Amino acid sequence: KYWKYINFVGHFEQLSQDGPALLKKIGAWDEFGTTGWGKYGNGTLFQTSAADQTHTTGSSGKVWQWLFPALERKIESYYEGDYKHPLFDFHITNLTKDFWIKGTDKIYAKGPWDGAPIV
Repeated sequence: KYWKYINFVGHFEQLSQDGPALLKKIGAWDEFGTTGWGKYGNGTLFQTSAADQTHTTGSSGKVWQWLFPALERKIESYYEGDYKHPLFDFHITNLTKDFWIKGTDKIYAKGPWDGAPIV
């Protein structure tokens, strides 16, 4: 419904390039992005270094408590339309690396014994 109004899609992975591009596109870079940022207030928006990041939570290690291959596939399925949309240019990353499951393996094929009662 609203796709005809969207003329910019940024990616968080390249925020240092896409952030300024968006602000410049809407005419807000000079007022909000060029100065006043960083530890000493003399940096530009989106140009912070890892040394300035003091809010780390260790979440990158904690994600594995909750994310497993089957859940990741379900999430990918839910957002399949976004992954296929040409404007987004999203790519499936396969964080859980379930390389041991191969869809072509016969062991995973459904057979006549599936659902049979156990006697």
